[in-house]
Amino acid sequence: MNQIHIRHPWIGKLIASDPGRKRLQLAAKATTSLITAVTGMLLILRLLNSDLFTPVIVAGMLGIIGIMVVTDDTKRKKQVTTLLLPISASLGITIGAFLAGNPYFVGIVMVGIIFSSFYFSKFGSRYFSLGMVSFMTVYISTVIQLTPNQFGWFYLAIGVGVACAPITFKLI
Repeated sequence: MNQIHIRHPWIGKLIASDPGRKRLQLAAKATTSLITAVTGMLLILRLLNSDLFTPVIVAGMLGIIGIMVVTDDTKRKKQVTTLLLPISASLGITIGAFLAGNPYFVGIVMVGIIFSSFYFSKFGSRYFSLGMVSFMTVYISTVIQLTPNQFGWFYLAIGVGVACAPITFKLI
């Protein structure tokens, strides 16, 4: 039975295309983290009578990133990187909002973040993760023309999104 793929090559092709249990678990974690972050942020916004929707997008994005991008070697390193994600995201939101009026500065900052992410990844995957979070939050805050009076909602969304990643790790 173990050698069935040798006698029937088409079965071997079907078996080889199966992503396996590890990928299924990762997909379940990412989906659960996304749903938890979005639902949690929607609930918070509803309870506080806010009509903003864009913080929900940021919370969902960080919920997924907290699972997918944090790829450190050990559990301890993953925890440290996850704790650093809100700092990187908050800096990205703030910098993107203040530079939103000048597309040249935004472009320079985004290229600098990408370059730094790849360059500093030689010291560990943590720097790539933090750079990607920073890049995405700069991009989002620039596109939606975030104003300083909305910072509180987005910082809250960052906290909700990042908090959903460790919760999801423990659930699944």
